Amino acid sequence: MTGRRKQQAGVALLTALFIAALASIAAVALVAKQNVAFHRTETLQRSQQAWFVARGAADWVKTLLETDAQDNDVDYFGEFWAQPVDYLPVDNGVLSGRVLDQSGKFNLNNMAAPDPDGTRSIEIFKRLIRNLDDLQGVDPDAIVSAILDWIDADAETRFPGGAEDGIYLSKSPAYRAANREFVSVTELRLVEGITPKLYAQLAPLVTALPEFSLININTADEKLLYALAENPSPSDIASFVEIRNEEPAEDPRQITEDALLGPGVDANGLGVQSYFFLLEGEANIGRGRVRLYSLLYRSTSGDVKVIAQSRDAF
Repeated sequence: MTGRRKQQAGVALLTALFIAALASIAAVALVAKQNVAFHRTETLQRSQQAWFVARGAADWVKTLLETDAQDNDVDYFGEFWAQPVDYLPVDNGVLSGRVLDQSGKFNLNNMAAPDPDGTRSIEIFKRLIRNLDDLQGVDPDAIVSAILDWIDADAETRFPGGAEDGIYLSKSPAYRAANREFVSVTELRLVEGITPKLYAQLAPLVTALPEFSLININTADEKLLYALAENPSPSDIASFVEIRNEEPAEDPRQITEDALLGPGVDANGLGVQSYFFLLEGEANIGRGRVRLYSLLYRSTSGDVKVIAQSRDAF
């Protein structure tokens, strides 16, 4: 009996130890689960805070642009709105960002404008393509036809190089022509004839704005300035680009009535003020990180409003 009792006591002890071990494992698992839930909740809270900070940055830029409109009649890169912010401390984190002048880029939707604006814009865009680097075999006329087919509402294929649904539905995956104006520059990658190399060079020079827009010569890229005329003067354009941040043009005729762009250049379509701006902002709050793109429009009266926001680039 004594041996049996000892055996039973040993089994009971092992059972108790086993139960205790299970309880310890369960407790550890519970603590670990609680830690994960805590960090997940903290990350969500920080991400929400980062979102509000990024949204607030757009309101801050609105104020800067409205103040600038009151103080200046021209827009150029020497102004305070054009200076990037690399590190701005905010509650529990930092904010960074920069404002890009979209009026200094070529608006893809300008090519669909009524003549003479549309025709003038098409010629500028063709010259812009011709001036890009290492793009042998690219036909500017075909590219323009494909872009106009992408924008227009009909199903008629332009010549040469046009593309409508018949072309795009044969691709994998299949898709259709947008048949509306560009909303984002990234749509260019879907247009027939736009190769990755061509897109990579065009993307920094073009934009997609909801209305016809003038090109601000004080902020336009040098390659875009070359495309404004058939026979521009490279040395004069280079000199203008070098000094315009300190001595911006006050009238577009300053570059169309001298040797800069050569004779016969139409100043219509050009300007020295900017109306569309893109804020690329990033807020980092703890583990929360939000990158937000805000497209802002400034009216001729100087009022600024956010017309689009996205976590992806326009």
